[in-house]
Amino acid sequence: MLTLAVIFLVVSLVVDAIVSISLIKTYKPTIRLLVLVSIFLIFATNIAVISYSLNFYTYIIILISVFRIINILRVAKHRMHHRELFTRFWQSSVFFGLLTILFGMLYIDFATNGLSVNLVLIAYIQLAVSSLLFLSVFVGRSLFRYRAKLTLPERLPTVSICIPARNETEDLPKCIESVLSSTYSKLEILVLDDCSHDRTPELIKQYAHSGVRFIKGEAPSDNWLPKNLAYDRLADEAKGDVLIFIGVDVRFNSETVSKLVAQLGNFSMISILPKRSKEKEGSIFIQPLRYWWELGLWRFNMYSPPVLSSCWAVKGADFKDVGGFDSLRKAVEPEANLARKFSKHGKYSFLVSNQVVGVESAKTAKEQFNTGLRTRYIQLRKRPELVFSVLFFEMYFIFGSYVLLTWSIYTNSIELASLAIVSVLILSVTNIEVYRLALRKLWIIGVFALPFLIVADWFLMLKSMYGYEFGKIVWKDRNICIPLLKVEKELPKL
Repeated sequence: MLTLAVIFLVVSLVVDAIVSISLIKTYKPTIRLLVLVSIFLIFATNIAVISYSLNFYTYIIILISVFRIINILRVAKHRMHHRELFTRFWQSSVFFGLLTILFGMLYIDFATNGLSVNLVLIAYIQLAVSSLLFLSVFVGRSLFRYRAKLTLPERLPTVSICIPARNETEDLPKCIESVLSSTYSKLEILVLDDCSHDRTPELIKQYAHSGVRFIKGEAPSDNWLPKNLAYDRLADEAKGDVLIFIGVDVRFNSETVSKLVAQLGNFSMISILPKRSKEKEGSIFIQPLRYWWELGLWRFNMYSPPVLSSCWAVKGADFKDVGGFDSLRKAVEPEANLARKFSKHGKYSFLVSNQVVGVESAKTAKEQFNTGLRTRYIQLRKRPELVFSVLFFEMYFIFGSYVLLTWSIYTNSIELASLAIVSVLILSVTNIEVYRLALRKLWIIGVFALPFLIVADWFLMLKSMYGYEFGKIVWKDRNICIPLLKVEKELPKL
C-alpha cells in the first residue's frame, strides 16, 4: 500500500502540473477531465496512506489533501481571468505539492521505523508561540494606547464626518445623534444614502436642521465596490481638512472628534480600535476575534499595520496625493491599503480606544460575522495556502495546547502537563487582555473563550474562502464577488 500511495501521489502532482501548463494560454474544457483525475488520485493516495498506517502525519497529509482538492476545484469553477487563475493555481500547487512531499517523507519514516511523535518538543513550541502572542498583544496595547500629552493644534483643522448608510433605520439615528453631541467647533457631518430600500433617506433629512448634509448615492457599476463608491462620493463632497469615516454602528461622545484630531497630529492617517458599546455588550466572540487579528499577529511593521474599518481618519490633502478612492475601486479593505501606503513613510498610526477617546461599536453579532466573511479571505490575500497555514498554526500550536493539556492529564505525564499548563495560562491571560479591550463587563469570559475563538476563526476562514472561490459574499444585499472576480483579473495595487 505504501508503494501504491507514492505512485498515486507522484501521478497526481504530475496531473496538477499539466493543468497549470494548460492554463497558460487559455481555458480548455478538457481540463475538467484532468480535474476529475487529479481529485481521484488525491483520494486514492489518502486511502492508501490510511490503510498502511495511522500516525500524527496521516492527519496532516489528509488536511493538505483537502486544500489540494479546493485548489484544483478552482480551475473547474474558473471564476477569474485565466492568467490570474494560472498564477494562483501554480503558486498553491507548488506550495501544497512540496508540503505533501515533506510530510509524506516524515510519514514514511515514522510508519516504517515505528517512531513516535516527540510531544515534549511540540509542547515547547506551543510554549514559545503562546509567549510570542502574549508579547504581541501587550506590546501592541502599549504602542497603540491613547497619548494624553497630545493636544489640539493652535489652528483647528476643519473636520468632515463621513457616514455611508444603506438600509440603516435602526442604527443611523443613534450614530448621528452621538456625532451631533460633539463640542468640536469646526465640524461638518455628511451622511450618504447608498440606494436604500427603507426609510433611511427620510431619516437623514430629518437632521438637516441640525446641520447634517444629505448626500444621494449612486447605483454602483461593475467597476466599483459599492462601499468604495459611497466613500468616494463622500470624499468628493467633504470640505474638511480632516475626513473621518465611520460606520453607522459607531458611537462618539462629546469629546471624541477633538481627541481624534489631537491623536492624528502629524500623521496622515489614523485607525481606531473601538470599545464595545453598552447597548451591544452581548457579542462575546466575533469582535474579540477581530481584535486578535489586529493585535495578536506581531503587526508592528510598515507592510501590514493593524487597521479597522469602523472608524478611521485621514488628512484630505495627503489622501488626494495617494490617488484617493479612485485607486482603490475594488479594494475590499480600502483603509488597509491606505494604511500600508502611509505606514511606509511613517505617516500612519493605530489607536486603541478607551473611555477618554470615546469611540464605541454597537455592531450586532450578525453584522460582525458578515464583516468577517467579507474580509477574512481578503486578509489572507485570497490564497488557500495562507488559509491552510493559519489553520495549521492555530490547530497545532494554539488549540493544540488545550488538547495536549488534556492528553497529559489522561496519561499522567508530569513534564507534558507542566508545559501545557504554562502555555494555557499564558494564552488565557493574553485572551483576557483582548477581551478587556473589546468588552466592558463580560471580559472575564476571556478566561476560557480562546478555544471557541479559534474554532470560530476556522469557520470564518473556510466559509469566506468558499464564498469568494465558489459561492458569493453578500454585503448590504449586494454580492461583492461579481465586481471582484468577473471584471478584472486582480485587485488594483497602490
